[in-house]
Amino acid sequence: MDPPGAWSCDYLPFNYSGPITSTFGEFERVLIKERQREGIALAKQRGAYRGRKQALSTEQQTELLKRVTDGEPKTPLAREFGISSEMLYHT
Repeated sequence: MDPPGAWSCDYLPFNYSGPITSTFGEFERVLIKERQREGIALAKQRGAYRGRKQALSTEQQTELLKRVTDGEPKTPLAREFGISSEMLYHT
């Protein structure tokens, strides 16, 4: 047992560092996201950031939409065009 007034690691604040550690983690995530946003903005300015490539060309999209509105089943169409049926149902 430590003498009264001595510092000990058994004391509650020393063992309760969870919130302090999580605060530093949250702060670091904010900094990372800020740097990421800045990097994306710079990449867009120089034309290097274009986003994801489209799965279907404009012609394929038009044909697919026409065939769906004509009543063809969506799952075989999705398989034929090489896309997921979920993608077709959400468009």
